[in-house]
Amino acid sequence: MFYNYRANTLTALLELFLENHSASDLENPFEKDWIVVQNREMQQWLSLNQAEKKGISANNEFIFPSELMWKVYRLIKPGIPKQLPSDRIAMQLSLFDLFEEGKSGTIPFELDSQKTRFEFAGQIADVFDLYQVYRPEMLNGWAEENLRTNDYSERWQAKVWRQLNSFWAKHYPEIPNRAEAFEELISKLAKEDTQIKDLPDSIAVFGLSHYSAPFIQLISSLAGVIDIHFYDLTFTEKNGNPTLIEKRWYKSKKEVQVLLLQTLDKEKKGYKASELFMDLDRAIDKQEVKIHSCHSVKREVEALKDEILTALDKDASLKLHDILILVPEMESYGPLIKTTFGIHEGEVKVPVTIPHTFEDSLKACLLELIQLLETNEIKASSFLDFLQLQAVRNVYNFTEEDIYAIKNWFIENNIHWGLGTEEGRYTIEKAILNLFSGFMMEDEAFRTVKDTIPFKKISTSEQVELVAKLSEVLDKLRFIQKEIHEPKTVSGWLLSCKSWIAQVVGNSTELSSVYSSLDKLIESAQYAKTRATISFSQFSLWLNEQMMGSEAASAGLGRGIVLSTYIPYRSIPFKFVAILGLNEGVFPRNPARPKFDLIHTFPEPGDRVVKDDDAMLFLELLNSAQDFLHLSYIGQDQQNEAEKLPSVFIQQLFEQFLYLKNSGEHFINHKLHGFDPYYFRKLCSYSVKRRDVSKRVHSLNVRKDVFLPDNLSMGDSKDDAIITVQDIIRFFSYPCKYFLSNVLKVHDTYHENELEDREVFKLTGLEKYKLDQLLLDGNLKDVPLGRLQDYAESAGLLPLGIAGKKELSQEWELISELKKASSGFINSEVDMQEISLNIGESRIAGLIGNIYGKNRVIWRVGRARAVDLIDLWMNHLLLSACDTGVERSILISKEGSGKIQVSSLETVQEPCSILQALFNWYNVAGKKKASLNFFPESSKVFSIASNKNKSELESLEQALKKWVGSDYVAGEGAKYYNELVWRGEEPLMTGDFSKNALLFWGPLLETLEESGL
Repeated sequence: MFYNYRANTLTALLELFLENHSASDLENPFEKDWIVVQNREMQQWLSLNQAEKKGISANNEFIFPSELMWKVYRLIKPGIPKQLPSDRIAMQLSLFDLFEEGKSGTIPFELDSQKTRFEFAGQIADVFDLYQVYRPEMLNGWAEENLRTNDYSERWQAKVWRQLNSFWAKHYPEIPNRAEAFEELISKLAKEDTQIKDLPDSIAVFGLSHYSAPFIQLISSLAGVIDIHFYDLTFTEKNGNPTLIEKRWYKSKKEVQVLLLQTLDKEKKGYKASELFMDLDRAIDKQEVKIHSCHSVKREVEALKDEILTALDKDASLKLHDILILVPEMESYGPLIKTTFGIHEGEVKVPVTIPHTFEDSLKACLLELIQLLETNEIKASSFLDFLQLQAVRNVYNFTEEDIYAIKNWFIENNIHWGLGTEEGRYTIEKAILNLFSGFMMEDEAFRTVKDTIPFKKISTSEQVELVAKLSEVLDKLRFIQKEIHEPKTVSGWLLSCKSWIAQVVGNSTELSSVYSSLDKLIESAQYAKTRATISFSQFSLWLNEQMMGSEAASAGLGRGIVLSTYIPYRSIPFKFVAILGLNEGVFPRNPARPKFDLIHTFPEPGDRVVKDDDAMLFLELLNSAQDFLHLSYIGQDQQNEAEKLPSVFIQQLFEQFLYLKNSGEHFINHKLHGFDPYYFRKLCSYSVKRRDVSKRVHSLNVRKDVFLPDNLSMGDSKDDAIITVQDIIRFFSYPCKYFLSNVLKVHDTYHENELEDREVFKLTGLEKYKLDQLLLDGNLKDVPLGRLQDYAESAGLLPLGIAGKKELSQEWELISELKKASSGFINSEVDMQEISLNIGESRIAGLIGNIYGKNRVIWRVGRARAVDLIDLWMNHLLLSACDTGVERSILISKEGSGKIQVSSLETVQEPCSILQALFNWYNVAGKKKASLNFFPESSKVFSIASNKNKSELESLEQALKKWVGSDYVAGEGAKYYNELVWRGEEPLMTGDFSKNALLFWGPLLETLEESGL
C-alpha cells in the first residue's frame, strides 16, 4: 500500500511521521526502520527531532534515493560489490581505452589526441551515468538495438553503450549495470508471489525535494509488496489556484507530484493526507523580511552579523542553533564569516560552526601539491600559497609571521620561480642559498659566491630555523617532481599521490581520509582494466574534478549558528534564515551541458533541470524561515556605486511583493564602509571597532560627501614624545598618508609590494631604482663595473642577455656623470651624525648619513622631486641646529633634459626657530584638518610663483596644474590618501593651503641655490 502525507512544512510532516513511526515501533520493535532522506543534513535533523520529542532515536537505517534501488537489489543478490564497473569513473576509463584502441565505431568528433580522447570519454561517461539514473528503460532498449528518437546523437551513443556492455559482459558477467539491475528488480516486484528476504514491512520516504521517474516507478512497485509511507513537502494552495510565484518556482516539484499520481497503481494506493497547504503571501507576511544590497562579500557578512545580534536582542527565545546562514560557496564566505563573527576587543563572540571546508582539508593539500607540480616552472606566489595551507602549516609550524617573512625574503631577493627552471637566478633554491650564506658569511660589499648574494638580514636562530624548514619543503617537492615527467595510467598516478602526500605532511593519522578517497578512486579505475596512460597535466585536471565534485559543504546542527552552502539545508526549518550571495549570474546556476546529452535535448517529467531545481530550492529556503528572513546580494559597485542586479528570484520576489522593494524597513541599500555614521544613527551596528573609527572619522556636522571634519579631535598629543628624524620627514613628504596610516591605521592595500611571478625584461620603476642605487653605491666606493655587473645579475636586478647589458651600460653612464658632478663636494670618507635635539617640549632623535666633512651629499638618479628637497631641508635644519659642523647640503640629480642639477643649501640663520614652527605644525596633525593641507609638488609650485611676485590667483593656477595633472600624468590630487582625505572638497582653494605652502617653502627657497652642470 502507498500512503501519501502532504504538508507545506517539514514540522507538520514530522508530526505525521512520528505518529506513524511510533505505531510501527510497537508492532515490530526489533526491525530496522528504512527511512529515505535526501541527504545527511535531513537525516541529522530528523534524528534530533525524533530524539527530542520521543526521548530516543534508534534502530533507523537512513537511505538516500539513489541508494534505495541497490539496497533492495542486494537483498536479492547480496554478492554485488559497492563499487561497480558501470560507475562514472570506471566508465570514463573504459571508454578512454576503447577510443585509444579505435574500437569506438562512428563518433562524430575528432579524437586526434590523448587529451581529447580522455576529456570526451569523461563527457560521455557523465551523460551515461545520468541515463542510468533517469533513463534506465532507454539504455535497456539500446541493448536490444531499440531507439527512442531519430536523433543522430542517440544512434552513435547506443552503439558505444553496446560496446561497453560487451566489455562488462566479458570481464564482469555477474555484475549488472544500474539499468539492468533496475529492470530486473521492477520485473521481480511485479510478480504476485514476490517475497524478498530481509525487506522490511514498510519504508518511509521523508521530505524529498525532488524524485525521478525511475524512483517513482520503484516505490510504486514496492508498494505492491510492502507499505510505503510517503511524506511529501507540497506548496500547492488548498483552493487549487496557483500564485505567480508557484508557477515560476514550483514547476519541477509539481511535475513530479503529478507524475507520482499517474504512475501509482490505483489498486495499491491508499492516502492519508494532511490539510496543510502553502500560502506564500501569508508565509512572507508572518516573517520579518529584510533584503540587503551591499558593495562586497565583506559588507554582506558585516551587515548579517548586526542583523543577527539585533534579532537576538529582540527575541529572547531565539537561540544560536535556531539560526541558519546559507552561502553560494564556502571558499569566499567561510573565512570572512569566521573572522567577522570571531572575538574582537569589546565585542561578544558569535559562535558559528564552520564546515570542514575544502580549503582546510588534507584533500586540499593534495590538490594544491598536484597543481604546484603541474608545470615545470613553479610560480613563487603558488609556492607561498602552498605553505599557507593548514595541513602544511600544522606539520611545519608555520605562523602568519613566518609566511609574511618568507614573502618579503622572496621580494627582496627578486625571486619569481620555484623548481625546474633553467634560469637559476630567480628561483626559490637561489633564495635559500642567499639566506643561508647571509647568516654564515661575514659582510663584504658587492660579494658574490657562485652567483649567490649573501642576504644579511638573517641574524637570529629563529630565522635560520625558518630557512631550514623552507629548505626541507623544497627538497621534498624537488624529489617528487622527478616522478611526474613520464605518463602513467590513472591507477599509477593515484598510487603515486598516496606516496606524495605522506612525504609532504608525514604519516599523520588524519591521512586516512585522503587514503580512503584515493583508494575508492583506485578501485573504480581498476575496473576499466586499461593500460592507456595520460600525462601528469591531464591527471591533475581529472583528479581536481573528482575531489571538487563532492557534495556541498555544511556544518552540523546543535553547535552554534549553522553555516552551509545552499543545498544541504534546503527545506529544514530555522527561526532565522540568512541567504547571502543572491547575485545575478550566480543563482540560479546555468551549467553547460554537452550537445549530445539527450536528457537536456529531450527533457521529461522527473528530470533534474538545474534552473528549475534552483527555483524550487529558493522557494524551499523562503519557506524554511519561521520568523526572520535575511536576503542579501552585491547590488552596488565598489568603485562607482553603479547598481548591480540581484538574482532573478529576488527580482521576481520584488514583483510579487512590491512593498519589499519600496519600504526602507524591508529593503536596505548599504553604505560602502561599515563605519559610516548612518549605522550609528539609523541602523544598529554592534561593532565597537567600526564605531570607534566612525567617531574618529566623522562628525554629525560634516557634509555627507566629506571624509574628515575640520576639527579632528583624535590622536594623542605628540608633546613630550620622542620624534624620529624619519617621522618628521615622512610627515611633510605626504601628510595625508602619514595621518591615515599612523593615526587611523588606514592603508592602501592595493599598492603593497606583491610577489611577482615573472622575471624582469625591461627595467622600470622600482627595479630601475634598485639597480641605480646599487651602481651609485658601488661607484662611490670605486667598485669595478665588472664586479657590479656580476652582483646585479646574481641578484636578479638585470634582464637576461643583451637587454640586461644594455640597461647596465646606460645606467652606469648616468651614475658616472653623477659621481663626476659630486667630485668637488666629497673631500673625506663618508660619515654619519647622531641627532638629539629638544624643540620646545618635543625631542627629535635619529641618525643622518651621507656626511663628507662639512658637506652632506645625496643623489637622485632622475629629476629632483619636491620630496627630495624636503628630505634635504629637514636634515639640513637639524644638522645646523645641532651645530655639527656641516655647512652645506647638496642634492645632485639628473633632469629630464640630460643636464646635471645641483641643489645646495648653505648655513641657515636661526634654524631652531624654523624647526619650532614646523614642529608646532606637526604636533597639531591629529587635531586640525588644516595641518594636512600640504602637498609637496603643488605647494612648491605655488611658493615659487609667489616668490616671483605672481598674484595669488596666478600662483594657484600654477599649483592646480600639479594638483589636477593631465591626460598623461596623474596629479597629486589623484593619490590614494589625498583623494580619501579631501573627497568632495577643494583644498587648494582655502587659505590654509597658501599659508602652509609659504610657511614650509618660504625659508627653504630663500636658502636654496640651484645650478646646472
